[in-house]
Amino acid sequence: MKNFFEKRIYRKMFKKINKDLIKFFNLIGTFFCGVSNKKLKKHIYFYPEIRRMNKVMKKLFKQPSLQLSMSDNLIPFKFTTDDNVVLHGMQYITDQNSDKWMIACHGFGEDKYWALYSTKPFIELGYNILAFDFRNHGDSQKEQPVTMGILEQKDLLAAMKWLYENKSYKHLGLLGISMGAFVANIVQAKDEKLMKKYRLKFTISDVTYGSIQTLLLHIRNVFFKKLIGKKRIAQRINRIIQSQNDETNLDWNEIDVFKIYEKDGKKSSIPTLFTHGSNDWVTPPTDSYRLFIDRKSFSPNDEILIYNFSAHGFSLKEHLISQTYHWIKFENKVIGTDKQISINALEKMGIDQNTILNNQEEKYEIKTFYFSNEK
Repeated sequence: MKNFFEKRIYRKMFKKINKDLIKFFNLIGTFFCGVSNKKLKKHIYFYPEIRRMNKVMKKLFKQPSLQLSMSDNLIPFKFTTDDNVVLHGMQYITDQNSDKWMIACHGFGEDKYWALYSTKPFIELGYNILAFDFRNHGDSQKEQPVTMGILEQKDLLAAMKWLYENKSYKHLGLLGISMGAFVANIVQAKDEKLMKKYRLKFTISDVTYGSIQTLLLHIRNVFFKKLIGKKRIAQRINRIIQSQNDETNLDWNEIDVFKIYEKDGKKSSIPTLFTHGSNDWVTPPTDSYRLFIDRKSFSPNDEILIYNFSAHGFSLKEHLISQTYHWIKFENKVIGTDKQISINALEKMGIDQNTILNNQEEKYEIKTFYFSNEK
C-alpha cells in the first residue's frame, strides 16, 4: 500500500509542482497589480502584462532600470514544434535594422515575460528579443507531459528554426534561466553544427542543473536531508525517475548534459557564461562548476561567475550591477561589439565605472568566484 501511494505521488510530482509555481508567479502579479493574470488576458494582449512586470521590477526587484517601455515594438506570434505542439512567443523589436537577436528561455513555472525582462541588458545593446512559453507554460499548448527538459528541447529548437527562417541576422545569443538554462545547454551540446547553422554565437546559462539525478539529490540535501537518509537516496531517486518514465513514456535518464560531454565525447565550443549562487536552494551550483570544467578544454572562451549569496533566478534583483556588467563584457568579448556601445548600454542601465567600483549590492559577498581566460 505504501509503495502504491508513493508511486502515485512520484508520478504526479512534477506536474503538481509546475501548477503550483504557475500559481505562485500569478500571485506575484496579483499582489503588485491587484489583478490576476487571467483577468489581465481579457485586455489587450501584451500591455497589461508589461504593466504588471514593470511593477514587479520596480517594487519586488527594486530595479527600475529593468522596466520596459510600453511601445509598439512588441509582436506576439505562434509557432509549432516538430511534434505539433503550438507555442506562443513574443518578439521585442529593439531596432528593425539590428543584425543581433537573442532567444530567452524562462524557468520552470514561469512564462515568456519573465524571460523577456531578463534580457534587458541585451536590449540596451541593440538586440532584438524572441521570448516564448515552453509547453505547459504561459499561453502555450497545455496537457503536455512536464519533462524538465526532454520535450522542451523541441520547443527551443522550433524557436531557433522559426527565427532562422523568418528573420535576417548575423549574431544569435541564448539566455536561459533554470530549466531554460538546462535546455539551452543540452541543445547546444547535442548538435554544434546545427547551432552554427543558426548562427548561435554565445549562451548565458543562469542557475542551470546538469542532470535530473543531481537536481533531485540537491533538493534532497536542502529540504529532506533528515527525512531521507543517504543509504536510501539513490533508491528514491531511481524510483522517482522510473515513475516519470512510466508517466511520460520517455527516458528521464536522458535529462543529463554531463553524459553528453563525459561519456558520449561530444564537444561544443559555443562560448558560455555560467552564473549561479552558492546558496541556491533549487538547483545545484556544483552543476555549473562541473559543466564549466567539462567544457574547458574545447571551449576556452567560457566564463563562470558564482556568488556567495544569490536566490534562485533572482540574480538581476540581488546583483544587477555585477550581472549586467559581466553579461555585457562577455558579449563584447565574443561578438566584438564596439566598446562605446557597451559603455552606453551600461549607462542606460544606470551603471558606470563608479557604481562598479563601489557596488553596494555586493556588500554581503565574501569572495565572488569569477574565472575567465581573458587577460
